[in-house]
Parts: sequence; structure tokens; C-alpha cells
Amino acid sequence: MSSRTLVHGWLGLILLTGCETQRAIEQSDELRQQGQIIDSVELLQAEAKENPDDIRLRTANFSKLEILVAQYSREASTALMRDDDAAALRALETILKYDPANLGARQEIQNIQAMKQLRPQLLSPHPLRSVFQHGIHAEQQA
Repeated sequence: MSSRTLVHGWLGLILLTGCETQRAIEQSDELRQQGQIIDSVELLQAEAKENPDDIRLRTANFSKLEILVAQYSREASTALMRDDDAAALRALETILKYDPANLGARQEIQNIQAMKQLRPQLLSPHPLRSVFQHGIHAEQQA
């Protein structure tokens, strides 16, 4: 095989890889526009495994990942406002599934778990609470 044939082969492979990457980015954009952000991110992450050094692919993946994190962070916040810890945890765990290094999601999960453990204690009647209430009432009546 001549060096010229080899160069043409490599050039063809590079162009083919570039076309596949561009097609994956476009498909990912379409999925995001259809509201399927998870599918969009999964497509880019799968393509990134095939072409880990492609900067366009890495940039597109980062961009879609930011959208996913923002969307699921909003879902978690909304769930917390409804006192729905389970839904908030599911949203935050989705973030960690696609962005395992997301420290904010990890810390919020720890906060929710800590509050779940403390909530029963905070809501239970505390012996000193009744003493203070009775003491205040006794002073007010005197």
C-alpha cells in the first residue's frame, strides 16, 4: 500500500468521524428541542466514548449537561417547596447520574437526608417546650 493511499484512507476516516460527530450534535439538539434532555445528553455521551478528543462534541455535551442540571435543579426545588423529599431526591440523583462530579447536587441530597432524620424530632413534643409554654402562661396570669 502506498503512502498516498494511506493518507487518503486516514483523511476519509477523519472526515467520516467529523460527519458522525456533527450528525450526533444535530440529533442531540433536536432531542433537546423536543424536551428530551436526558436522551440528548445520553446521545452525546455515547458519541464522546467513540471520539473522546473531539472538542465540538465535548462542548456540546457540556452545554446539554448544563441544561439538564438546571432543569432537574428546578424540579428538585419545586419538589422541596411541596415538601416532597422523594421527588427532590430523584431529581438530584438524575443530575448525579449524568454529572457525577456535581457537588451542589451531592450536598443537597445530604441536606435532604439530614432533614428527613431530624424532622420527626423537630415535630415531636419536647418536654422543655411545654415547661416554657406553661411558665410563660403562669407569668402572664399572675
